[in-house]
Order: sequence, then structure tokens, then C-alpha cells
Amino acid sequence: MDYKNLAESAIKAKHNALAKYSNFSETQSLLLATGFCGGFTTFSSFAYENQVFLKNGDYISFVSYTLGSLVIGILAIFLGLYISKFI
Repeated sequence: MDYKNLAESAIKAKHNALAKYSNFSETQSLLLATGFCGGFTTFSSFAYENQVFLKNGDYISFVSYTLGSLVIGILAIFLGLYISKFI
């Protein structure tokens, strides 16, 4: 499991919820979401790690890593949105 992707999903969800209720301009929101979170983690690292699993014939790790990252990432979004209701 790539914990950077998990943390990034939660941070983006929190940012989106806060931006909705703040005076952020669209430019400021984009800067925070893509600048900070984009620098924090990238899809390319996820793709590269999966490519290594496939290249090595480690299909079980490929499937579990891919599905685990997607499912836990989506759950982190919901958790971030839920937590942001109390901020």
C-alpha cells in the first residue's frame, strides 16, 4: 500500500471541503490542490510500482496493490470529507 496516495487523498478531500466554505479564488484552490498535493505524490509513482510488479511476474502484489490503493484512497476521501464537517 502506498501511504503517500492515501494521505494525499485525505488532504485533497479536506482541501476541497475547506475551499468550498472559504474565500479562496479558483486560482488559489488550484494552486493548493495541484501544487501542494501534486508535489506530495504523483500518479507516475503508482504506475511505475505497478509496472515493476508486472515485469517481475508478481501478479498477486500487482492486483492487491492496485485494488488496495484505489479502495483505501476512496475511503480516505470519504473520511476526509467526514472529518471536515467538524472543522
